[in-house]
Amino acid sequence: MIATYGGFIFAKINFKGKKLLFIIILSSLMIPFHVTLIPSFLILKSLKLTDTHLALILPALVNVFGLFLMRQAISTFPTEILDQARIDGASEMDIFLKIIIPLAKSQMFVLAILTFVAQWNSFLWPLIVLNRSKLFTIQVGLATLQDQFLTDYGILMAGALITSLPVIIVFFLFSRYLTKGIFAGAIKN
Repeated sequence: MIATYGGFIFAKINFKGKKLLFIIILSSLMIPFHVTLIPSFLILKSLKLTDTHLALILPALVNVFGLFLMRQAISTFPTEILDQARIDGASEMDIFLKIIIPLAKSQMFVLAILTFVAQWNSFLWPLIVLNRSKLFTIQVGLATLQDQFLTDYGILMAGALITSLPVIIVFFLFSRYLTKGIFAGAIKN
């Protein structure tokens, strides 16, 4: 939702420095994730959020790729509809909630699936911010099944299969929405 609102602002609302700000935000994609690990960890530690579920959720809420994806999708929407809503007295929030969100549902769905898969498969960040084994994600828990001297590959492979099942199920259940959302921006009206 944050990425969708940001995409709406960058796609359809004019303000001074919009292009420069978007370039600066987008250029943060060039910074490797590993470079930001320590500063992100220190921020969460100062907020006393390490070893909590919020340590996994909060960083995933703001996604530069999601902002870019939603901006690109929303920029294809006809501006005339938004202008007509403004003439009829709709606020920017009304336009966002009643026009943009219904039009961008398939793209939001694609973003939700991509975010789910990325967070589900995340290993390094949960390993760093979580200390208690009962909070470990399934990927970190799977890694704890390995030992320095002995590894039970049967248990490890069963765990890998169980780990991959939610991603496969999500893909098969929602593949039609996924392809619809991916190709929605490819066709110009």
